[in-house]
Amino acid sequence: MHHFTLTREDFAALVTVLNANVSPKDSVLSSAFGMKVLVWASIAYTFYGCAKAYQLETVANHHLTNAAVGAAVTALLAATSYVYNAKRTVARLLADSGWFLAPQTMQFHQDGVEHTSNLGRASFRWQAFIKRLEDSDRFFLLVEPGQGFVVPKRALQDTGVQDLIRAKVPE
Repeated sequence: MHHFTLTREDFAALVTVLNANVSPKDSVLSSAFGMKVLVWASIAYTFYGCAKAYQLETVANHHLTNAAVGAAVTALLAATSYVYNAKRTVARLLADSGWFLAPQTMQFHQDGVEHTSNLGRASFRWQAFIKRLEDSDRFFLLVEPGQGFVVPKRALQDTGVQDLIRAKVPE
C-alpha cells in the first residue's frame, strides 16, 4: 500500500502537464471554449435580429422579439453558470477538506490499481489507463483525456512499482 496526500503544487503540475500534453481535440477545455463562442455568437445574432424585428410595427414581431430576448438571456445564464460551476468545482477540490488534498492510498498489482480516498474505493485494470505522463516528481495516469490520477513518486519508494507503472501504462 502506498499512502500519500497531494498538494496544491501537485494540482498545478497536473494542470501544466495536461495543458502541454493533451491535444486540443481531446481537451474538454477546447470544446468548452468552442461552445462559449457559439453561445456568444448566437446571443449577438439574436439581439441583432431583435433590433431589426422591433423596428417593424406588428404585434407578432414584438412577441417574437420578446421570445428571442428570453432565449438569449437563458443562453447567457447557461454560459455563466458553466463558468461559475467550474470555478466552484476547483475550489471544492482544493479546499483543505477537499478530495484532491485528502489522504489517499493506492495499491498496485499485476492486474491493476486500487485507489482509496475519503470519497470511497475504486479499482482500475491497467487497460483502463490510456496514457502515462511523468515528470521528475510524479506520475499522471490518465483514464480519459484530462482525467486521471496524480501519483507522487515520493510515495513510491519501491522502484519496482515505478517500473510496473511504466510497463503497464502506455506513454
